[in-house]
Amino acid sequence: MQIGEVEMKKILAILISLFLVVSFSFAGGSNFEIEKKLLKLQNSIVKNSFINLKPGAWASYKDGSKAIYVGEDTIDGMKLRGIELHIRNNLIVQIWYKVVPKHFAYNGENYKLLTLDPRVIFVQAGGMNIKLDYSQIQLIEQYYEVNDLSVILTPAKIYIDNNTNHKISIEETTVKVGSHAVKASVITSLDNGSKCFVSPEVPFGLIKTIPEGNPTLVNFSFAGASVSINKSIRANAKAFSFPIGF
Repeated sequence: MQIGEVEMKKILAILISLFLVVSFSFAGGSNFEIEKKLLKLQNSIVKNSFINLKPGAWASYKDGSKAIYVGEDTIDGMKLRGIELHIRNNLIVQIWYKVVPKHFAYNGENYKLLTLDPRVIFVQAGGMNIKLDYSQIQLIEQYYEVNDLSVILTPAKIYIDNNTNHKISIEETTVKVGSHAVKASVITSLDNGSKCFVSPEVPFGLIKTIPEGNPTLVNFSFAGASVSINKSIRANAKAFSFPIGF
């Protein structure tokens, strides 16, 4: 069963938006303390905005999309955690991922970075229920070069660049989201002024970006949402086949 490239790009765009909250690299030098803050922030977001969620937690976005935490289940023999994404035009995507810690050393110190590794994806669109396995997800990541964007979505590489000129700042602020006052971190590029607002106090971590590109969070709750793709639908989903020319 096939799904078109336009739909696949929608799936990847949402996946990237939610899973690539913080882009991390060790540059050394004067940026080292800032990058340790990024590492701590990413670990906090993965722990509080993904691992510690209860089934039914949800976040809704300005573009009309909605993300729901499904919970834990065993899929293809793997114990995974799931997020269901309701995208415009009745496209529903359920991503099942594993939390993968990455260990590395720098300047004699050991670090652990928590990352999210999608293993199985289910897609419901146009009356079709489709399943992508791990090998297919890896092919998609390679096709769109997702791995170069961030290491919160494995298997992107942690790299050390002592000559980087890219500089950022991290500041704390409070952002109004619906009826909630959320403590957030603002990651600002000192090169182009772009900003990313993230917080471990909201499901899935992402609040907004400036200029606006990723989904902008408008409301959330830690309970109350129901998912559309249940165990029965997952069990009967058809194997995915790539579009011609993919």
